[in-house]
Amino acid sequence: MNPGRILLLFIGAVGAVLVIAAFVATRGEERPSRADYEAGVVSARDRVSDALSLTTQSTTPNQVLDRLRLTAQVSREAADDLDELGTPEGLDEEGAQLVAALRFFGDELDATAEALKDIREPVLKRVEGLNFQGYTRIQRALGALRKKGIQVPLLTGY
Repeated sequence: MNPGRILLLFIGAVGAVLVIAAFVATRGEERPSRADYEAGVVSARDRVSDALSLTTQSTTPNQVLDRLRLTAQVSREAADDLDELGTPEGLDEEGAQLVAALRFFGDELDATAEALKDIREPVLKRVEGLNFQGYTRIQRALGALRKKGIQVPLLTGY
């Protein structure tokens, strides 16, 4: 690699670090209160739980696929909202785990819907259960927040 390219990469890396540091520094001043954070977590949890409940009530293969995609979108939007809200002091790790789990679950649901769309209808009608790692990760993240005093119920079963 030529020295000019190495210098450009180095300058770009330093710039990225400075941008991230500035973001973290300014975000630290805008931490929500525990009560505001709890309300945001409960709202996110309720939206995902409601979308999951709607998915389980599907009566046709097309409804299953559409509702899986809708739940995926709701899960990612909930993650974005919590990420924008930030976390109160002492809940950074648990909050980051919840945001990551919500995004993972949304991606997992989209991938499942995409994989199922080409399956013939009679096979899809016989699907009796799906297991999602993202669901488990969300439950664990909510459990960790509960241990830290955030009053939020776990997701309802799917």
